[in-house]
Amino acid sequence: MDSKNSEKWSQIFLDWEQSGLSKAEFCRQRKLSQSTFQIWYRKLGKSSPTIRTSKDETQEFVELHIPRDLNASLPPQVRLLKIRTSYGATVEIPL
Repeated sequence: MDSKNSEKWSQIFLDWEQSGLSKAEFCRQRKLSQSTFQIWYRKLGKSSPTIRTSKDETQEFVELHIPRDLNASLPPQVRLLKIRTSYGATVEIPL
């Protein structure tokens, strides 16, 4: 396997994983062949996305305060906190 190409595609995969885009959308935006993307994805042994962070980067929790009177004024069907990840997963929490 060509080391230069491996490095190039490893960076492309890192960019894709951090973009939050689907493979198809990422390839379209970067003008990459989806089949070539998939071939290199398999060659490099990728199976699922991983986000790499620097040692200095920290993950934080954010406390969210929702005023009680706001919640009471909302109809039941919209009393949800929706969190969408960069990978497209959605978590819905009833309020």
